[in-house]
Amino acid sequence: MGELNAASQYITCDYLDLENKPNGDGQCILMDSQQFALVTSIFSIGGLAGSFVSGKLADKNGRKVVCLYNSIGFVIGSLVVYFSKTISSFIVGRIILGVASGSSIVLTSLMISEIAPVEIKDSLGTFNQAFINIGILLVQTLSLKWAKPLIWRDLFVFSTIIALCQMGLVSFMLEETPRWLFNNGNENKARTILAKFRDNSLSHNELTQELYQKQTSNTELEEQNTSSTQLGDVEQQKITITGWKEYLTTKKYRTSMIFVTIILVGQQLCGINSIILYSAQVITDLSGKNGDFLAKEVNFIISIVNTIFTFVSPKTISIIGRNLSLSLSALFMGICSLVIALSLQFSHLK
Repeated sequence: MGELNAASQYITCDYLDLENKPNGDGQCILMDSQQFALVTSIFSIGGLAGSFVSGKLADKNGRKVVCLYNSIGFVIGSLVVYFSKTISSFIVGRIILGVASGSSIVLTSLMISEIAPVEIKDSLGTFNQAFINIGILLVQTLSLKWAKPLIWRDLFVFSTIIALCQMGLVSFMLEETPRWLFNNGNENKARTILAKFRDNSLSHNELTQELYQKQTSNTELEEQNTSSTQLGDVEQQKITITGWKEYLTTKKYRTSMIFVTIILVGQQLCGINSIILYSAQVITDLSGKNGDFLAKEVNFIISIVNTIFTFVSPKTISIIGRNLSLSLSALFMGICSLVIALSLQFSHLK
């Protein structure tokens, strides 16, 4: 998601003098700041769309099939962006990448919930976010070399290679989740795959019991559903599904809905995304002549800090609790956002 940041001035021709700016020769794509903001933000719109549709597709066709679709989407999107010479084609590529990314986030969380043993499920959920940040860090590392005139498109060659590797791994190594197989009437194969995931350490009855106890489906995950399953006999329990309409209109969910909305909206308004997407332009404008390389270095450092604290936060939560951790992170994000805003406001005084 941050691959346009460090290379922004080379993508938009902003580094060239007005009289030297090209006209469709592929060296760069002439854009003003609003057009570049559209190209950047359209990725998030694609991600939102992908997160909504991927659930239904995964429940219908299987998790592995949709993961393969995502890999193909990453390949196509990266190639479209690489060969783009117009804003419209660049936007199309970014939308495709956004849809694939949004779908991948949903599918990864879903597959963790359906495959992982209960005792390590939370840890694997943390690793999911950690690897997203590691991916951003990798992009910023590559940008130190390739976020330059004429060769900025090579960043998308690298993403194409990763997507092709992912496609191969999904095709030949990824197993369908036991939960999906079980829900679709293939209990024997589900039990066989689950036994492989558990290193054949569980008995036949234990495997069957675990299959019946894992009641989370992707549709429930998408719709913020709540369900409960009683332990005991290996007999499937009735699942209570709460849809969007009921969740938004039922009084008993009102308090949780308000808190969830505040947390999620707050993360977007004062979180790291704006820094990841636009910091290079801001730093370059503030720093003047040497701003280009400084912007790359600052982005790299930000990504390192972001990745480190993704691994640190679970330990912090276990010590001081979720509420205090969330409050402190929101406080520091607010303070840092204020400092950035004041720096921009009074930058003319330097």
